Amino acid sequence: MPSPAHEWMIAVLTDDPSRLVALLRAARQTGLTAQLVVADAAAHLVDALELRPDALLIDRLTGCWIALEVQLHIDEEKRTAWPLLASYLTRRHGAMGDVLVITPHAHVAAWARAGWHHEGPLGSTLGFAPTVLHVGEPEARILLRAPSPEMAFFAAWAMQSRHGPDAREIALAALRRAGELTDPALQNALARSILGVLSDALKETIVTMISPDRMPALEPWLEQLIQQWEARGEARGEARGEARGEARGEATALRRILARRGIAVDPLTHARITACADTATLEAWIDRAVTATTLRDVFTED
Repeated sequence: MPSPAHEWMIAVLTDDPSRLVALLRAARQTGLTAQLVVADAAAHLVDALELRPDALLIDRLTGCWIALEVQLHIDEEKRTAWPLLASYLTRRHGAMGDVLVITPHAHVAAWARAGWHHEGPLGSTLGFAPTVLHVGEPEARILLRAPSPEMAFFAAWAMQSRHGPDAREIALAALRRAGELTDPALQNALARSILGVLSDALKETIVTMISPDRMPALEPWLEQLIQQWEARGEARGEARGEARGEARGEATALRRILARRGIAVDPLTHARITACADTATLEAWIDRAVTATTLRDVFTED
């Protein structure tokens, strides 16, 4: 399930595709001059297979396409699907386009740039490498100066795993750019999206700036919003803590059932069970484990 930050990013780019040009320019890629329009992102190759990038933009003049993929983690299954997606879209629209991978992480960018390459026993080759847009600190500072305040979200998004002074500076600048929007609803939506993508450590650093024993460092509207966010975050944290406790109990029960049925659990499966925080999923696994004879019987539908 895509995160709210992921959804906001795609909404910003598809609401006004010209914003993608600003994002590319921040990464010093200036070759895009297309008149982009949003298209249906679903690619039906056969009845049993659907490839769906996060968004699909089409140049209405040339048919060239851009399939957007927001990537936070390494995903080998996705990388093998990109050649299929590119082949299908090229055939469908009569022009080659680009799979554009957008990531804030250098290691994910390196993985994506390596592409996917295979060779058959007789020498046939198949390969594909996407275009990669790594949004780091230099790009974030450029995006903070973009004409559209919405682009400040991407600057904050690039800082999501950081919490040092530079990250704090960029996050606060992004929040202040939200104040440039004239519609209060949009202003709050953008600011909340920015706060939502920041790491807990970075949010904590920002919250301490408005504590009573310090000189107020933020505009009143922004200070109030952060205080509201902090209060809601505490409530969400309590709920998450209860859910995690329930999930741990379900995971323990599942491991006990598997052990009693004599089904060995390898380290990867053990880690998968332990990491699962969705009680409904764990309950489904438990139901299958009651009659299972192998691990495949438990996880075959996932």
